Amino acid sequence: ARKLVSSMALSIKMSSMRDTELRTAVSELLTNAVRYASGGSMTIEQLEHKGIKGLRVVISDTGPGIADIEQALQPGFSTGKSLGRGLSGCKNLVDFFDFQSEPGIGTRAVIIKWC
Repeated sequence: ARKLVSSMALSIKMSSMRDTELRTAVSELLTNAVRYASGGSMTIEQLEHKGIKGLRVVISDTGPGIADIEQALQPGFSTGKSLGRGLSGCKNLVDFFDFQSEPGIGTRAVIIKWC
């Protein structure tokens, strides 16, 4: 997934710093899908708006879901044994972050990074 994101970022001439930020966010979201939901899916597409190119990545799973999204997005919050910087960090690394989750249904994250 990281290689695909990097390849697509290169194809739209995204800077290496912005590419690294996007790959980091994607890696965190996919790691969570594997860790908490035993996997999921990812789609990635190129965007263009007013001459600016970008990438939209959608990551979804059918895992247990998250009951309190607001709490899960707080820096320092973790249900595992981590520093709790994952989801809040993802939000800070991208230009657009939409995160939805429903207990018993799953989780869906949409992120966008512009060049």
